[in-house]
Amino acid sequence: METKGPHTCINHSISQDHSNLDSSHIATIIIDLIVADPAVSEKVLEVVIVKEVGYVPSRKRIRDGKKIATMKIYGSWEQSYEELPHFMNVLQTVNRGHIHEVVRLKRVFWTLKPCIDAFVHCIPVLQMDGTHLYGKYKGVLLTATTIDGFNHLLPVAFAIVEGESVASWTWFMERVRKMVTLQRTGVCVISDRHAGIMSAMKNPNLGWCKPYGYHRFCVRHLAANFVSTFRKKWLEGKGGYNV
Repeated sequence: METKGPHTCINHSISQDHSNLDSSHIATIIIDLIVADPAVSEKVLEVVIVKEVGYVPSRKRIRDGKKIATMKIYGSWEQSYEELPHFMNVLQTVNRGHIHEVVRLKRVFWTLKPCIDAFVHCIPVLQMDGTHLYGKYKGVLLTATTIDGFNHLLPVAFAIVEGESVASWTWFMERVRKMVTLQRTGVCVISDRHAGIMSAMKNPNLGWCKPYGYHRFCVRHLAANFVSTFRKKWLEGKGGYNV
């Protein structure tokens, strides 16, 4: 005998990707998470989406949805780069003494007046380093950082360049010397063994030669290079070296 009533055999563990669960729909679900943490992982987003709709979307749809949500919040990469000169001009207007220079479509350098003033009262040490950018447009962020009287790190200058090279490091360090360290003597530059930094330190036209500047290698980079050169088996005495 046929009985009527609510259907109760729903599968609560559906795992296939639903055709209506497109990237735009996913973006509306996860946009608040992106606002709270732009670096939130895809795995966390997947858990939230499954809890919301009961389906497991493909990783591609999650990535596309994250891109759409990010664009709604921050705008596109193209818009951001177009706004960069305007942003720097506003920054200079509201921060007297702020210095920046933009080489269109290639490089940008900036430093803040409070950082320049603070460096006078910090120990004469600058840590120079670069890190790769992982957005749509590649490049390298160069930084110069000092230490204040409380042993706190104080970034004093920044640049975004096309890559680490002799030309880009020379360009950056020339501006740090002219706009941040000025005529201060005895400034110790600590860095890795990048040829661009070493070349800039030896260039008499940049003002980093003694007695204005001295170069020392970063111990962390030195240790990392040592480990990569002398593998664990050598340190254990398996390759002829006894430590």
